[in-house]
Formats: sequence, structure tokens, C-alpha cells
Amino acid sequence: MRRATRTLPLALLLVTGGLLPACTYPGLDGDGGLPEILAQLDSPIVGGQNVTSGWESVVYLSMNGGECSGTLISPDVVLTAAHCLQGFWGSVDVVWTHNVYQSNWEWMQSSDHHTHPQYNPGTMANDIAVIVLPHAAPGNPHPVNEDAPNANWTGNNHPLTFVGFGVTSGWSNDSGIKRKVDIAVDNSDANFLYYYDNQHQTCFGDSGGPAFTDHNGSWAVAGVTSWGDQNCSQMGANTRTDVHIPWIEGYTGGYSPPGGDDNDEDGDGYTPDQGDCDDQDAGVHPGAPETPDHIDEDCDGQVDEGTDYYDDDGDGYTEADGDCDDAHPDVHPNAPESPDHIDNDCDGNVDEGTQYYDDDGDGYTEADGDCDD
Repeated sequence: MRRATRTLPLALLLVTGGLLPACTYPGLDGDGGLPEILAQLDSPIVGGQNVTSGWESVVYLSMNGGECSGTLISPDVVLTAAHCLQGFWGSVDVVWTHNVYQSNWEWMQSSDHHTHPQYNPGTMANDIAVIVLPHAAPGNPHPVNEDAPNANWTGNNHPLTFVGFGVTSGWSNDSGIKRKVDIAVDNSDANFLYYYDNQHQTCFGDSGGPAFTDHNGSWAVAGVTSWGDQNCSQMGANTRTDVHIPWIEGYTGGYSPPGGDDNDEDGDGYTPDQGDCDDQDAGVHPGAPETPDHIDEDCDGQVDEGTDYYDDDGDGYTEADGDCDDAHPDVHPNAPESPDHIDNDCDGNVDEGTQYYDDDGDGYTEADGDCDD
């Protein structure tokens, strides 16, 4: 996979040998058209493998001689890196293929592209961009991850899957083939997901491509490939998508791919797709214990069941309201008393107002023959 020959300012040329963006400028023709066959393809992306099917949402981007990768995240929006489009004002060629050297691809052009307004080429902060297509694209979009990095989907036990069209090493010239590689995220900060691996890496041309996470049972774009060391042999960094959701949704309109919302925003282990009825509250999800707080914690459509605040018998009163028998719909505060030896109105008196009540306290009721109760 591959990163760009656009060099970063000296501030980012570190002692490791120089950190570079992950786009590149291979030998495209003078008209900025799609590349001819430039080299024989050998080993796949640094430690990964070629993709011959699947990952249809990952696209090849050609910018008048430059190339990057991107991801379709709504029917007409492609997500990529800001540095891929820095200073570019023309039309981007967006190509759906697994191999740009073959003829079985679809493509369209778009001059409607936007880099993040706070993109900083000196620090690479906010290195994210969108390309708005002229009409709905082929293939199925992938959702964008909205969760902050956590142990449930990062680390050695949960590697991300990186996909892109870049080269297989810092000195190769074999971009244009879709490749993937699994790499564990080692750490993160407010801008980036970082991965340090001398056997598996992204490289020139993978810029803008996705790092997918499947922590909720389906693939979502957790990062956008941004930069790394110049030999693609030590480390890489991906712009986090979760910190840019409002900006992204300004172009997608909050689109969610068919199947609904598969992001666990509150980190409780459940997504809206899995029945979480309030994904902003970690205490609300299927199977959560109900508490007397007028909230449906377990998302079963009932509120406070099993507590004093639930109306078990459906008479409009709960135990907290003074219902003294919440299994009997005829027993509750203000219920009419009937001659049944039951305290229907829950006032502590039984059968008052009926012939079975001892009004004068002499031990006899009208039913017992008291002629003046």
C-alpha cells in the first residue's frame, strides 16, 4: 500500500528518517489520465495481500498525476485525506476497481471536493477530506466509526484492516492494486491512531484509504491513512474519524448504510442495530437492570418494570403512587370500595361505605344485623 511524494514541512521530517504523507505521484500520462502498466507486480502491500474481490467501497483516486485511496461512505460521498487534495482545484478521477491496470473498472469525475477547514499541513492535524460525487456511485458504502478508541476494538487482539492502492515498499513502483493488511493500533491521541510494525505497514498511495474496524460485528471506517516513515517500515498514523463526525455528516447528511446504525457510541457493548434504544447512555441497553427512574433501561418498551414505579396491573397507579395491591386492577388509591373484604382504595379501611363496614365501632356491621351502625 502507498503514501505520497508530497513532502511535509521540515517540522515533520523527524529523526526516524522523515515522515511523509501517504500519497504518491506515479507515472500517469501527461493528460492526467489513468495509469498505464508501469511495473510488474510482485509481493503484496507491506506484509499484507492483494484483494481480488470485496472491499468494493475502497476506491482509487487520481488527481492530475497524483494518486490516493478513498472510501465510499454514502451513495455520493467519498472519504479521503486532506493532503491528497491540498492545492488541487481540478476534477478527481474516482475509480471502482481492484486493479487499475485492467479494464474492468467504473469511474466518475468530481470537482466538488472539500478539505477540512482546520487541516494543518505542518502537523497533519485534521487530515481528512470528502469528495462529493455527481450522482450515486456503484457499490455499497461503509459506515464511519463514531466510537473513541478503546480496548474493545484496538490493540493486538483487535487489529484494524487497512485497505488501499499503494506500493508494497518505500522503494517500489507497483501502486494501483487494491491491497489489505491487518495492523494493531498501538496508541492514539486527539488526532491519530498510531501503529508501529516493521512487518506490516501502509505505504505511498494508501493516503486517504480506510482503516476498518469490525468491533460491532460489521465493518466501519475508524481511520483515514495519513502519514508514516519514508520507508514504510516503522510506523504509520491514521486520522481518527470519530472526532470529525459532525463535519463528515455535513456532507453525508447523517446517512447510515442499509442495516441501520452499527456504532456503539456509549461503549456499553450494544449498538442501535442490536437494540440499544439510547446509544448516548451506557446504562441503557438490552438486558440492563431496570431502576426506578422512569427510564426504559433494558429497551423492552416497558419503563421501571420490577420496581415500585411500574404499574404492574395497569390501573394507572404504581406502588410508589400508593397502590397497595399492584397485582389487582380494582385496588388503587381512589378506587370505589365494594363489599368484598378488600381495601380497594388503599386508605387502610376495608369496605367503608358498604354494609360490611362497622361505622360505629361496636363490633357489628349492618351485614351482621346492626340496625343503627
